[in-house]
Amino acid sequence: MGRFIAFLYGLAAYVVFFFTFLYAIGFVTGLVVPKTIDSGTVVPLTEALIVNILLMSVFAVQHSVMARPQFKPTRQRRRPSWSFRSAVGCSCSPARS
Repeated sequence: MGRFIAFLYGLAAYVVFFFTFLYAIGFVTGLVVPKTIDSGTVVPLTEALIVNILLMSVFAVQHSVMARPQFKPTRQRRRPSWSFRSAVGCSCSPARS
């Protein structure tokens, strides 16, 4: 039963990542998704730069923290070792979109 739950968790993580990636492609190319890179409102340059820097910082900090050797034992104490890669994938997908 535990192996089946691990398989479902891993499958769900990869499905979330796959659809996040597909949405990002649609966002950039303007295909299928409701909001594209060109459909946003026009804002002043400084406001756009601040928002973009903040969003990139969230992505960078999350990836940097999760890549540290000190983080992995802490994370593995809270989760079984089989779920670590899937948990990283799930937690990174929202930062990408």
